[in-house]
Amino acid sequence: MLKNLDKICTSKKALAEHFNVPESTLRGIFKNWEVLIVVHQECGIQSKKRSRIQGRKFEEFEKVLVQWFKEAHASNIPVNIELLREKAVQLSKSFEIENFPASHGWVEKFKNRHGLATRVLSGESASVNEGTAEQ
Repeated sequence: MLKNLDKICTSKKALAEHFNVPESTLRGIFKNWEVLIVVHQECGIQSKKRSRIQGRKFEEFEKVLVQWFKEAHASNIPVNIELLREKAVQLSKSFEIENFPASHGWVEKFKNRHGLATRVLSGESASVNEGTAEQ
């Protein structure tokens, strides 16, 4: 986009009008151009590194949470949204994921991503091995 600016606008005033910004803002951008480029590049590099690291951490975290969920269902432990949220928060601490709220929206998306359904069991299928439930 910036490569073709000389064809779009011949003056700083025309350029400011083209982007709908005050001329003073445009002058500040040109004055600090090199600094802005360096900061932009550093931010891009840091955010890419952070997201890849966080991505792997979350991938492993979700894998463990899915495994716990499946084991709970196999043991006839009824897993509702609140229990799933509590377990997610607990696991996030062991994975050193900071400020993980396990919001209702996150839990719903997590369930959809992994094809999980929370439900309350009743009748004979609801009988739980007391030793298993306390793990």
